[in-house]
Amino acid sequence: MPLLPIYLSTVFTVLMVSIIVLLLALTVFLFWIYFTSKKEMGEGKLDFDVLEDKVAKSSRSPKMAKWCKAGSVLANIGFLFVLLLCGTLIFTRAMPGLGIPYSMEAVRTGSMSKVDPSNEWYLKDRDDRIQVNDIVILKEVKTFDEVELYDVISYRHPQGINVIHRVVFIGDGYYMTRGDAVDKDDNIRVTLDMVNGVYTGTRIPFFGSITFYLQDDYGILGMSAIAYCIIAYEIYSGFNDKLRENRIKTYDTLFKEGVSKITYSSPDGTIEFDAKYQGSIDKKKKSDRVDIKYTRSSAK
Repeated sequence: MPLLPIYLSTVFTVLMVSIIVLLLALTVFLFWIYFTSKKEMGEGKLDFDVLEDKVAKSSRSPKMAKWCKAGSVLANIGFLFVLLLCGTLIFTRAMPGLGIPYSMEAVRTGSMSKVDPSNEWYLKDRDDRIQVNDIVILKEVKTFDEVELYDVISYRHPQGINVIHRVVFIGDGYYMTRGDAVDKDDNIRVTLDMVNGVYTGTRIPFFGSITFYLQDDYGILGMSAIAYCIIAYEIYSGFNDKLRENRIKTYDTLFKEGVSKITYSSPDGTIEFDAKYQGSIDKKKKSDRVDIKYTRSSAK
């Protein structure tokens, strides 16, 4: 199966172009926010937000700090999971194009989950039932003779879906297939170019339930867009955090010069904090303008 469809449908093409445009707009927007924040940060216009965040974090109780750290770890795990899932999906779709002779496919129906009485005569010694939501491992087929009678293959149906059924007859340049749980053939002459691969006998139970949507082109597009948004936001957050850290250094310098406590008053509220940035935040106690008061240690 190709990484992307050769002939994209009109709906898919419009959706893909729309998503690309929106992602580019998001990128431009994040750049604009960053450079605006950088300018305002240098002018001190965002000091209340910077100090509020710093003091709130530093003043947390040990128990709350542990919960926040756990939440951050879980968020990072979720972030990595999304990226890993997206990367895995793209990789599995790209495996044939990369020269890897194996691929994975999720099972959508129960046509191979049991044995119909009409098929018992050739299935009595074959215990390779495949259940709904299984993920099966397929091996690439390069020549017609690689597929033998009663092998299970995946092929591309003319209706555009993948079918995983057993070969019950081999004709002159084609295979006839049937589901183990079905009492009649598929009535499709499967040629070599339609075959996605032959079942290796290895399957991963249950995980197919989360890959049905993600397995097709729309799923890949959606997961890629989500991954891009997450990566873009993480990059933006990293640069923005660096700006905030640099701004905090301005107040670090004051504490190094002998200041023991700072009271920052502004139209947004008042923040009092010490050298460890522990203190209080009072948004009701406001000032008409920015006013910073220092308390110096007696030693100085």
